[in-house]
Amino acid sequence: MNRALFFVCALSLLAPARGEAQECDTTCDEGARGEDGCCTTSLEEAVALCTNAEPERCVEAGDRLEARDEVRRALAMYTRACSAGHAMGCRRGGAILLSPRGGVTPNSADAMSMFRAACDQHLGQGCFDVGRMFERGAGTHQDPVRAQTFYQQACTDGFPPA
Repeated sequence: MNRALFFVCALSLLAPARGEAQECDTTCDEGARGEDGCCTTSLEEAVALCTNAEPERCVEAGDRLEARDEVRRALAMYTRACSAGHAMGCRRGGAILLSPRGGVTPNSADAMSMFRAACDQHLGQGCFDVGRMFERGAGTHQDPVRAQTFYQQACTDGFPPA
């Protein structure tokens, strides 16, 4: 058997058979998936598209990086999204800073700032997080009255558990 034919045969063994499901990246939000359920952009494309003009791509890249346990890179993407005014980027970045893993240094004061930025943009979950931090005195002084104010804001902004 000549080398070219052997190579084609070897590749055919590695390729999925017709009708067989191909593995694909599904770590993106459902809205970023094609009809086949696979992400329509690669992680590298999402990182490259993470600009102030497309902060939702920063959140997408952060989510995908976090799913791969690349927490430091995820935090950088969420921070960029937050700086560009994306509330969920602020909330997810704050969550990493509050419960760090993957070599990220805990920083409850920065987490509080990111949660407040999310709350200021009317993300109820961010308001709930601020309330919880005031209730526990994490990243700020303990203040049950202010905690209640933020819990009420979370309800107003549509976050049910508050």
